[in-house]
Amino acid sequence: MTFDQLEYFIAVAEEKNFYDAAERVHITQSALSKQLQKLEKESGVSLLDRSRRKAVLTDAGELFYKEAQSLLNHYHCSLDRLYALHRSDENVLRIGTLPFQAQYGIAEIFRDFMQKNPDIQLIQEEVEEEKLMSGLHNGKYDLIIARKSMLDKDSTQKGVICTDRLVAVLPSGHSLCRKEFLSLKDIADGKFVLMNPYTSIYSLCIDEFKKVGISPTIIGTARPESILSSVSLGNCISLLPLGNFEIFRHKGVKTIPLSPDVQLPIIVIGRKGAKSRAVTAFVKTL
Repeated sequence: MTFDQLEYFIAVAEEKNFYDAAERVHITQSALSKQLQKLEKESGVSLLDRSRRKAVLTDAGELFYKEAQSLLNHYHCSLDRLYALHRSDENVLRIGTLPFQAQYGIAEIFRDFMQKNPDIQLIQEEVEEEKLMSGLHNGKYDLIIARKSMLDKDSTQKGVICTDRLVAVLPSGHSLCRKEFLSLKDIADGKFVLMNPYTSIYSLCIDEFKKVGISPTIIGTARPESILSSVSLGNCISLLPLGNFEIFRHKGVKTIPLSPDVQLPIIVIGRKGAKSRAVTAFVKTL
């Protein structure tokens, strides 16, 4: 059993299909399937019920999922502490970001910072949301670039990158596509596929529905590219950041602004009380 296998198993358990899980961990579906088969062989139990269309956990798989999460969290926390122990704070800047560099001009900000500060080594890593905040608090990252909704009591806003917004995503032939704006009540009767439950966007969508007293029909959750494919086939509607749609453009899909507007600020987040020359230099670049 390897930590990579644990991560692959957790991805399948959360994504509920091999395609999205393989995309999430950046390997092919066949390689993912082989690794999980090895894991099952070593453990001596079936973790997945392969008789169904979706990836469904067996009873043993449900139990192992909780244990795998705990093991992987401990492993990453240990690595983060070791990483922080052997670093040089003044001349190295480690930044974690969500996978959206191309959407918000972040690469250009990094290039500008490196040109102005050639003596500071910039190390940047794209990770999923659940690893960003833990990496910041454990010292793996000096700063993270994330959505403002991810701020917690131990972190502070250092600067603003830009502001995205939530939009309704509909099949292009939908009867509501003629409208210039849509309220959540306009689409309340739709069947939704939202972003995965571990994302801040999912939580934001649920909160926005609660504000207007709507209990949406959620038929699934997925990654943005898979959501757009489902919407284009007319199977569902969704709510996504506009920036996602601009990256994963898909024929047969239309975005419509929400009214009232739901803004999604993209900000730079640091630990409260933490200071370094490298952090100060980066914030000045914004």
